[in-house]
Amino acid sequence: MFTKEYLMKMSKDQLVELVISLKKDSLTGVYRREILSEINKLTYMVVLVDINGLKKTNDMRGHNMGDKLILSVVNDLKRAVSDEDIIVRYGGDEFVIVFENETIFSIKEKMKDIPNISYGVGYGVSMSSAITMADKNMYTNKRRFYKSLVR
Repeated sequence: MFTKEYLMKMSKDQLVELVISLKKDSLTGVYRREILSEINKLTYMVVLVDINGLKKTNDMRGHNMGDKLILSVVNDLKRAVSDEDIIVRYGGDEFVIVFENETIFSIKEKMKDIPNISYGVGYGVSMSSAITMADKNMYTNKRRFYKSLVR
C-alpha cells in the first residue's frame, strides 16, 4: 500500500493522520471495532446501538439507501454525544459509544430521540462486560420495538 520511501517523506503530523485514518470506518468516519482494545479505563460506560430496519431497507430499496440510513444514524449519534465520547462501528448496523462522563440517565436522555435505533446501556470494569450488558439491554429494547409494530 505505502512504500517505505513514501512514508519517510511524510511529516509527523501526516503520519499521525494516516494512522488515525486507518483506524476509522471508510463509510461512516467513526472508529472501527479494533479501537476498543486500545481504550483503558477503570470502569466503562457504553451504549450499544442497533439500527432498526437496515436489512429491510437494503433488501427493498438497495444498499445505497441502506448506507444513507447508516450515515443518518451516525450523524444523529455524533450530534448527541460529546467530543470526548468515542463512537465505534461494531458491526454492519451496530455501534458502540464509549462515554467519558455520563450517567445511565443522561445516556438514555441522549439516545431517546434518535430515530431508527434500538439501544442498550452497559457498564463494567472491563469493556467486554460493559458491552455484554449493553447487548442484553439492547435486545430487550429491540423486542419491545418490534412488539410495538405488531399492535
